[in-house]
Amino acid sequence: MSDLVVRDTFGSHELIAPAADRQWAMYRPTGSLAGSAMLAVPSVTIAPLAGEVVEEVRFLRDEMANFVWGIEQIVTDADGNRRNLADEYVRAVLPAAPTEGRGDVAYRLMTDVPEYWVPFIPVHLPGGSRKVGLIEAVLPRPHSLGELEISLPRSSVLQELRGLVIPEEEIPTAGVVVRRRWFLARSGDGGRHAWAARSVSAGRGEGASGLRLDVAEPVKE
Repeated sequence: MSDLVVRDTFGSHELIAPAADRQWAMYRPTGSLAGSAMLAVPSVTIAPLAGEVVEEVRFLRDEMANFVWGIEQIVTDADGNRRNLADEYVRAVLPAAPTEGRGDVAYRLMTDVPEYWVPFIPVHLPGGSRKVGLIEAVLPRPHSLGELEISLPRSSVLQELRGLVIPEEEIPTAGVVVRRRWFLARSGDGGRHAWAARSVSAGRGEGASGLRLDVAEPVKE
């Protein structure tokens, strides 16, 4: 492109002359002459097609448990099936069985938390006593036989965060929602291009997992 017309907010048009200066250049194509007045403008897509959300992870603060939780709301499995883990948990949950025992109270190490809730615990960062980061942790949960097992995250977001320290200020009080979806667009030569991208938005505030440790519950007959 050898010239450029700019339309301002008042509707006026102005012709921008080329800055053919040998001592200064910007966006110069590789191999062009030093005094060339050409400006390379790549072909871009105006409106790509956006697919449905294939992954959604919500980060929220739980002040009662002193955790930040990464809640895997929507994931895509290895077969490409889109799964809503929150809906699956609600459909599969069973009424709590009465606590059996001869005493008046029963001791529990911790209360149940859905497996799609992944904890992030605070850690001190070097360089100062007040610098705090967040690191992904594991929370053992009892399976059908009563033994503890560790479930790994299923979303690509939490898998990529394993072992990394997140600055505490990255998760504000309102929380953060990370969504992933596929996009499709056509280039200037008619070719099709597909890619996956993530978007980040603000959450809806703090939450509560109901996690409690060292609990004494009344025995129900």
